[in-house]
Amino acid sequence: LNDEFEGVRSQILNSGEVSSIEDVYSCIEAEEQRRLVTKDGKKELVPYNEDCYRSLRRCTHCKKTGHTVDYCWDLHPEKKGNKGRSSIGRTPVSE
Repeated sequence: LNDEFEGVRSQILNSGEVSSIEDVYSCIEAEEQRRLVTKDGKKELVPYNEDCYRSLRRCTHCKKTGHTVDYCWDLHPEKKGNKGRSSIGRTPVSE
């Protein structure tokens, strides 16, 4: 990759196991598209797409993509949390 993609290259190489060449290509293409987005001839800031890099991670325990063994919910259920779900306003269920 050209030097202009140094950030993407580092992210890919530091992500651990790469799931496929298609995922790598997709990340590079997403970065290129982000750079090409223009508005009135000026570059416009575009939100960073973390999903691209998340797909490069593969857990060596459960073999699923999107996380590493350090964050595997099978091994570390305490890291699962509520995944953005709020308990505010919920009525506790009693038996």
